[in-house]
Amino acid sequence: MALAIGSPCLACAGHDRPSTPVPPLESPPAPWDRPVPGAYLSVGDAAAEPGRQQGVVLATHWRADDGSVVNRVPDGSVVAWPHPLRLPRPAPLRIWIETSRLPVMVDLRVFDGAVDAAGVPTGEFEIQRCTRPPRPEGPCQYRLDSGGIAVIHPNLTFRPTMLLVLYAEWYVPVAERSAAAKSDPTVSASWGFRVATGVEHSPRTPSG
Repeated sequence: MALAIGSPCLACAGHDRPSTPVPPLESPPAPWDRPVPGAYLSVGDAAAEPGRQQGVVLATHWRADDGSVVNRVPDGSVVAWPHPLRLPRPAPLRIWIETSRLPVMVDLRVFDGAVDAAGVPTGEFEIQRCTRPPRPEGPCQYRLDSGGIAVIHPNLTFRPTMLLVLYAEWYVPVAERSAAAKSDPTVSASWGFRVATGVEHSPRTPSG
């Protein structure tokens, strides 16, 4: 079962628009030389964090043991979303990715909490394009933080239950590509999170 959440492939969500990858001048250790990094959601101020949630890996376009880059999607079983991280009130969201190599593209997809029998979201959703300094273009931003990548959204519109899908894509410099992946310039991954709040949400209505 290919988990299609607003796109044919969660780990390929950025491939339908052009990007201009710019690798850093001094490259930290490459995340694609090891298993897909973990991603962790926390909410609120660090001094009063109500909890932390590890994201479930949904789909990847990642380097395999033989050096090739392959797509992996859920294998047909029900998607195992994490137990909801419960919040007493809306608060800023922070997702931390366990790698110090900056992605060239980050998206945050926010779904209503309903899922079908396979665990695929069925409700309405919105896509937040995340950008990084020095040219942030919206509320969702990402940056280096404490040896990893912090993705921060300070004022997300909260629903009673939400499913979050974080997509990140990295450019692989030619010199760091394996012989089996010389023509594949990127690797990518997506992670799923679940949040429950007491906030009521009214569905959007068409304007006009």
